[in-house]
Amino acid sequence: MKKTTYFIILFFLFTSKFYSQIVISSEEEAVAIAIQNSDELKYLRLQTLETMNGAKWSFQDFLPSINFSFSEADNVKKGSSDSRSKNFSVSIAQPVFNGGVSVAAYKEGKLNSLYEWQQYLLQQRKFSESITNAYYQVLLQQDTVKINKNLVESAALQLALLERQTELGYTLETDYLEYLISFRKIQHQCKQAENELRNLEYEFKKIAGLDMQTEIEIVDSNSELTTDKKNFMALEYIETIFPLMKDASISLKQQNLKITSSQNQLKIQKSWFLPTIMLEGSASFSGSQYPLTEPEYSLRVKIGFRQNPFFQSDFSAAYGFSKGNFNSANNTLTGSFVADTTYFSRIKTSEISIIQQQLSFVKSQDELYISLRNLLESHDNYIFELDFLLETLEILQKKLDFAEIELANGKIKHIQYLDLISEIASLEIEILQKKAEIKAAKSSIEINCGIPFGGLENVCKKN
Repeated sequence: MKKTTYFIILFFLFTSKFYSQIVISSEEEAVAIAIQNSDELKYLRLQTLETMNGAKWSFQDFLPSINFSFSEADNVKKGSSDSRSKNFSVSIAQPVFNGGVSVAAYKEGKLNSLYEWQQYLLQQRKFSESITNAYYQVLLQQDTVKINKNLVESAALQLALLERQTELGYTLETDYLEYLISFRKIQHQCKQAENELRNLEYEFKKIAGLDMQTEIEIVDSNSELTTDKKNFMALEYIETIFPLMKDASISLKQQNLKITSSQNQLKIQKSWFLPTIMLEGSASFSGSQYPLTEPEYSLRVKIGFRQNPFFQSDFSAAYGFSKGNFNSANNTLTGSFVADTTYFSRIKTSEISIIQQQLSFVKSQDELYISLRNLLESHDNYIFELDFLLETLEILQKKLDFAEIELANGKIKHIQYLDLISEIASLEIEILQKKAEIKAAKSSIEINCGIPFGGLENVCKKN
């Protein structure tokens, strides 16, 4: 699937340099070209990927901090010798553990970046649906123009015949004028359809990011519904389709990320008993001249319980070494009692909030199922309506055969014949609209389920 999409994009970019006309033969090509040309999607994707990359590399809280200092002092005293001192020190502070706060913050950053990626995918999905709808609107209008032109041609032949009959006195002039008025209306209707087609083509080129001066030819490689496709009822496969839609649902993924984030935060709230541990080491070198030969070393361990909502304390143990010998030890303990009277209430509120989010997640699943059912019902109803329209068209075409005989025998007027062929043309346009609705519904299902275009039936029947 990906290879096909890449080939379509490369073919489009190559041919667009040499030809002023672009041929688009499927919704897959239309979507691929539009996504490739969309600067908004391109930069949104780059921004989202960079955000994810930043979240991946945001582990600075786990790294040690290194500090150094250098000082040099010269003192001049009257009546005594000058004094000179130099000092260079370096220290390293390495966080060992901080109660899981840094780990939770790192995970939270990655979850937020994943949420932004889901936002990008949602934007791309909406864009794909808009270009697909635009593609089918152009196809529908193209066929509408063809039907109107054929109607004008048929009506023009009858008009020429009626005009001649009027000149010979076989037909009343009022009948001719009545027919002429209807004919002009049909011509005007055809002109309006052509104008609407140009507008829809401009709209398609705008969405697809094509130059307005570029000529486009939009065709459908599967323009006719085969008998198998026409009889495919999607609703009976809802239990097969729904798991696919649920797995591909951007909204459900976003809600799941929020639940995971809230659970991580609650876990940190409840981990008040975990300490923070910091390890610090330093070395200093001093003397009156280079090289500095008087090193001193120290090692300090800090243990704190700063997340404790009732008793906060800090303990530190420091040890010093000089000239290879242990020379000092310093232990310090500090603490304070606090009255965090809302701690348990905050914990309870967080727990209730998570339950609410989980209930909302289940409700969203139910709503997604209902929306899918409505979409599948609409798809199937379109097919029922299409069958009815096709049967009606078949009846009208038989009626047209008799009308041609009656017209030749003078049993009906030309205006009656014109009304009949106009009715057939309107019905043919309605049939085209119904086919477009079926295809648009099917494409919407495929996009929202992550199924390749045209693969819905194969996925359903395979399972």
